[in-house]
This record gives sequence, C-alpha cells and structure tokens, in this order.
Amino acid sequence: MYAMNTLQNAGELYAHTAGYDDEMTEYINTLRNGILEAYSGIFQGFKNSSKTQLLIPYASNILQFLDSIYMEKDM
Repeated sequence: MYAMNTLQNAGELYAHTAGYDDEMTEYINTLRNGILEAYSGIFQGFKNSSKTQLLIPYASNILQFLDSIYMEKDM
C-alpha cells in the first residue's frame, strides 16, 4: 500500500517534461524508469500469488502513468 502510493505520487509529480532543460528532462526520465522498474518488481512479486486482487485499486493510476509516458514527446 505504501509503495504504490509513493509511486503514484512520484509519477504525478513529473507527469510532463515540456519546458524543462535537457538536464531536468534526463532526471525526470530516469525517475520514470525507476518507477517502471518498481512496478515491474511488484508485478513479479504477485505473479503466482492469490493476492493479485490487491493491485486492482491501483490499476487506473498505473495505466494513467503509462499513458502519460506514452504521450510525452520529450523522452
């Protein structure tokens, strides 16, 4: 629960890179990569678990984060 909320807040904080210089854009992209790796680790941890339903409340936030990355021009 705590990790998912932290990842959600971090993803929302840097949703867009427009208007930032190259150094800040690189930092934001590194942060996004870390968030994706964290989600990946969480998913792998739940892979063969019967508790996957615990992720359902966070599904829309995860998909919004992925959509924001997909729509971003400055990657």
